[in-house]
Amino acid sequence: MVRYKKNEDSLVSTINITPFTDVILVLLIIFMISAPGLYQASFKIQLPGTNSGGNRSDYTVTIAAEKSGQMYWNGEPIDDQQLAERLAGLKDPASSRILINADSDLAHGKVVRLVDRVRQSGATSVYVGTVPENQR
Repeated sequence: MVRYKKNEDSLVSTINITPFTDVILVLLIIFMISAPGLYQASFKIQLPGTNSGGNRSDYTVTIAAEKSGQMYWNGEPIDDQQLAERLAGLKDPASSRILINADSDLAHGKVVRLVDRVRQSGATSVYVGTVPENQR
């Protein structure tokens, strides 16, 4: 049986979880910071480069289009019919901010048709994603 003394040589039988908690919180912060980058890296999209443009992240919907024609709605693969259904299902298309990330090798006509389909749904704030030329 363990006996406890009241002096400096007393045995401490508790576990200090503070260092463990610190490590877990640091890992959580690292994952929270790196997750958006991993998310974007999972798409096979090479955005066109520009020398101007802003950096915004408050979009209602992000539509991505790969060179192969595969489309994504907020990261979820969709086809043409599902795109039409989701555009029709927007609660308030006039106030929706829609970002289109189209691969730079995707035919210009397909990008224009995609932008036109989004605008026909009633959305007026349609943006095309780019990256700074020096980051390509």
